[in-house]
Amino acid sequence: MRPDHDFTDLENEYESEWMNYADPGGRKPGRTGRAFKLVRFADLQATEPDYLVEGLIERGNMVLIFGDPAAGKSFLTIDLGACVATGTNFHGRPTKAGAVIYIAGEGHSGLARRRMAWEADKGFALADRQAPLFVSTVAGNFLDTVTTEAVISEIKATVESEGPPVLIVVDTLARNFGGGDENSTSDMNRFIAAVDRVKDQWTGCSALIVHHTGHGNKTRSRGSFALTGAVDAEFRVEKDGMVMTVINTKMKDAPTPAPMAFDMVEMQLGQGMTSLALRETEVQKRASKVSGQAEIALQAFGDALADHGEKKVGESFPQNRQCVSLERWREYCDRHGISGSENPTTWRTAFHKAKNILHKKGIIRILDGYAWRVEG
Repeated sequence: MRPDHDFTDLENEYESEWMNYADPGGRKPGRTGRAFKLVRFADLQATEPDYLVEGLIERGNMVLIFGDPAAGKSFLTIDLGACVATGTNFHGRPTKAGAVIYIAGEGHSGLARRRMAWEADKGFALADRQAPLFVSTVAGNFLDTVTTEAVISEIKATVESEGPPVLIVVDTLARNFGGGDENSTSDMNRFIAAVDRVKDQWTGCSALIVHHTGHGNKTRSRGSFALTGAVDAEFRVEKDGMVMTVINTKMKDAPTPAPMAFDMVEMQLGQGMTSLALRETEVQKRASKVSGQAEIALQAFGDALADHGEKKVGESFPQNRQCVSLERWREYCDRHGISGSENPTTWRTAFHKAKNILHKKGIIRILDGYAWRVEG
């Protein structure tokens, strides 16, 4: 540390996480700037989940919503944000009202039409209720310290009379990532630390990040796995025609919510303008759309899960879903005659191909030698 710089100067220069630096008093800040201390494990008290949106988003959590372009992610996040800002139930799920900050990277005219569609569907205007829902005029480069501090300052100045924010939406990660590389663990960790720094200015404030699917694997978000490991909850958005399906793919500590489906209903806004509003509908049980060896592998997976399923511990594993080891799954595929051959090499090849098909279709998810069913 150079002697002619104080902590404030360093904070405007560093290229790593805030927690890598000590303040002049020697205190090492964590995510919320609190001093490091130890407490007896036996003194920790278990508490029920404290939800911002009942069953979906806990207060103080970091949540990820990802999906293909044009899958309807922004319609979903605007719906969520407007419901929270007005204290309106999110399709029957109670919310805790509070100020919402929407950090938008693009398409402000489109956002305005989506707001109007939400208002038309709900039957009231945000302005009439003086809803504390605020949107940024530009993206926030969260890999740049000065910009991140400016985001914090602007939020504080804007919501001073509204009370502390309860939800900060970052839409999308790519538009708020600056010149960073999404595949870089280092860059992704810096982004995560910056979002944490912003939301942790206010106790119980949650962050909701909107992101895209991977280029080759549609069952996970694009870029470094550090993001999946860091978030407390994760949801995948899919669109089939005018129906959006939202599937929980990670819930760290709370019960796993069931899949949700929404009809995307066109709303007439006047002057030739239209946009879409979401109305919850029944989730349609989708066929696995697999056959041959993949179908055999799926049947074998179910049998292996029934006999040897176990819950895995780890941030990226589903907390309320059974997993089975790939080794055990392959053993059951062999029993089901997946290859039609007695050659072990042929067994392994057939299992590998079937496993990859199920993974790419989003039916099975795989991590660290274990697999679990995404749905059902």
